[in-house]
Amino acid sequence: LLASIIVMLYPTIIFSQTTTWPFAFSKPICANMPGAGSNCTKWPDVPNGQWDNPVTWNNNTLPGNFDIVCIPTGWTVVVKGSTYVEEATCQGSPATSPRLFIFVCGTISFEPSGKLFLSCGSVIEIKPGGTITAGAGSSDLIKIGSTTVWGGPGSGTQSNLVGPYTITQSGQGPGLLPSAIMHFTAQLKRPYEVTIDWATASETNSLEFEVERSNDNKNWVSLSTIKAKGNSNTKINYSYIDKSLSPGINYYRLKQIDANGSFVYSSIARITNRNAGKIVVYPNPVSSTATLYSSEAWSKNQSLQIVDVNGALVQSESITGGNTIQFSTSKLSAGLYLVRVIENGKTVSQTKLIKQ
Repeated sequence: LLASIIVMLYPTIIFSQTTTWPFAFSKPICANMPGAGSNCTKWPDVPNGQWDNPVTWNNNTLPGNFDIVCIPTGWTVVVKGSTYVEEATCQGSPATSPRLFIFVCGTISFEPSGKLFLSCGSVIEIKPGGTITAGAGSSDLIKIGSTTVWGGPGSGTQSNLVGPYTITQSGQGPGLLPSAIMHFTAQLKRPYEVTIDWATASETNSLEFEVERSNDNKNWVSLSTIKAKGNSNTKINYSYIDKSLSPGINYYRLKQIDANGSFVYSSIARITNRNAGKIVVYPNPVSSTATLYSSEAWSKNQSLQIVDVNGALVQSESITGGNTIQFSTSKLSAGLYLVRVIENGKTVSQTKLIKQ
């Protein structure tokens, strides 16, 4: 975790990545969980127990307001259905508001549609080696007060969270990183091109960002290193475009590196590339100019043909190589066409084109 980067959790409270929280207790250490000296007040007693079952927890009572909940290394707590923890609305100052502190050294596992509702002001810290795993659905979520801080309908299949990572009520998108990163997103805005965006709310001695990609969510490679602003009290936007994504699922994460060499990872974004082995035309529908893209480089003995729904050739283009070819559609009438790649007189691939 980054000791030098400070994140503003609430209007009057500073969250610092040190061993002491601003709430008058020292953060539990994974090796010391649970029991005397750890500061944990609630921990699982039953392997793979459900969060909303009192038998899961020590003293056979559910976590409640002001509890320090600890999930030890090697232990899993399952969130199934809707799990409610005290008040959902925010009243009074954050320093006195009912809340939970959750430290995850093991795993919180969400089943499909599992929901964890936390009181206003709650904080979840996933330690290195800890995880929050998503169910195979799009409805599992975490709410702090009335704010959805992870997952939820409309977000697609949820991303697993891997520590170190922190979720607070003031976070945007999937949560708030301890490095003051406001958001981290990956979007397939063009075929075979993923646009990765992130922004920092503030920076102190921040050195650089590494954009990393994986095909199995285990083995990661660095795609690019982006120099950080370094020191800033204003929002800074960053972006990177990956033009070499692989067929199938691609995972992305951000590694933020401090000037002293310490680093922290972002949440993981997932992109599915369903265009492997195909040619793709974009934009589609098209108005005046289209681009044809292939995951494999074009050959000089290939050509492009556009035919109408009756099979009549209406336009042809030469191909000189590369992976893209731009062509005008201004002379085409509105309607449906087929774009074909011809090699030695035979169609080797084709796709549909809609002219507006």
